[in-house]
Amino acid sequence: MVISAIIVVFTDVFPKSMAKEQPENVTSFCASSVYLLMILLKPTNHVVLLAKNKMSRSSVSTEQTLKEKEQSLRGQELIYMVEEAEREGVLDTEDPTLITNAITWRDLTAWDILTPRVDVVSVPL
Repeated sequence: MVISAIIVVFTDVFPKSMAKEQPENVTSFCASSVYLLMILLKPTNHVVLLAKNKMSRSSVSTEQTLKEKEQSLRGQELIYMVEEAEREGVLDTEDPTLITNAITWRDLTAWDILTPRVDVVSVPL
């Protein structure tokens, strides 16, 4: 209990009262202390950031690979269900093509649907 009171006085009350009485002195002391700590801890900060980036890159690539595999598996299952529904006659003749195209839409690139400018027919204004 006594230790808690001492900690509160020296880490909370005393610094605040000092800052109220002499704000310029406290600010310049704190700013110079923080700047010194920034310089001293910069190499440590750099190493920690490199380690964090390396770990996050490896986990993100692993997660993305798993998500892509899971999504392609779901797409394949959906296409299989559409084919089964088509065989049983549940779907109209155009529906299976439309549904399959909607499922595989992500596999397309811009080049797949692009119409080159030389092939466009237009009327001048």
